[in-house]
Amino acid sequence: MNAVALAFKEASIAVPPLNKRIWLWLKDHPHKTAAELGVVFSGDNSLSGAMYDLYVRNMATRMSVPNGRSSRGPRTCFAYSALGKSFELLPVKRLPTLNAKHQAAKPPVITLVPVPAPAPVERVKPTGEISIDTLTIKQARALYDELRVIFGDVK
Repeated sequence: MNAVALAFKEASIAVPPLNKRIWLWLKDHPHKTAAELGVVFSGDNSLSGAMYDLYVRNMATRMSVPNGRSSRGPRTCFAYSALGKSFELLPVKRLPTLNAKHQAAKPPVITLVPVPAPAPVERVKPTGEISIDTLTIKQARALYDELRVIFGDVK
């Protein structure tokens, strides 16, 4: 529990929710970052989540401020300020819906068309004559080996 919550308890006041405490603090101290609020609200684990909740509900604004420098350029963080005159928990603004242009395209309908079976290939019966042009490599190698056995190594 942080100092603000302890002060509420000591005064016998019910501790308001974290987003209300943050909004009241931002109302009195505008343009504060999460790190600066972390000093005041130490011990509250969901501090940045509550700040973002206020931003999403249009109860606070945020702007990017420089926070140091890194090898890729300047670092930035968000500084928040409260909006409105009194705390009123507004509804969460709805996210924009996808328009027709950006909606996911439906997959095309695939229709199956019957394909005729291929005609059977007629096999040519061997006539006893061998054509060297039509031999496969395996058949040509077998023929070569048989001829070497018959004629021997001719150089």
